Amino acid sequence: MMVRGVAANPWTVAHQRAAMTGTMLGDIMARTNEDKFVLVGHSLGARVMVTTAQALGSDRLGESLIESMHLLGAAVANDGDWQQLDAAVSDKIWNCWSRRDRVLKFLYRSAQIGARASGQTGFDSKFASINDRDASRSVASHSDYIADVTLR
Repeated sequence: MMVRGVAANPWTVAHQRAAMTGTMLGDIMARTNEDKFVLVGHSLGARVMVTTAQALGSDRLGESLIESMHLLGAAVANDGDWQQLDAAVSDKIWNCWSRRDRVLKFLYRSAQIGARASGQTGFDSKFASINDRDASRSVASHSDYIADVTLR
């Protein structure tokens, strides 16, 4: 009964849908005639972008379709391997995170049973293309990213 409740709660449904959306977006992008894309996402939208990049990174050979990514308050666990993410982007991934983001600090961590979000701690990745930017001085809440962060 408890497992069914967890699987049907709004957060779990949204989290799963974001991953499915990313996979579908990657498929659509792979079938276009466009040369490059710049992906931008906030919160679960950042999860969509990461899943898109991972899907493209595992499916494509040669030049990446994704030029760069900008992740703001990413609702993505920070404990991944990230090799596919790194391979999917030809330039840089900019992950803006804030330790003051209480949504990710408390709600994400509770909903993901202790996992920490890269939007609250950074990816801390060994890959050169993945760049964490601590925005804690200017981003005080989960909704502040859009107004208080300038994309490069």
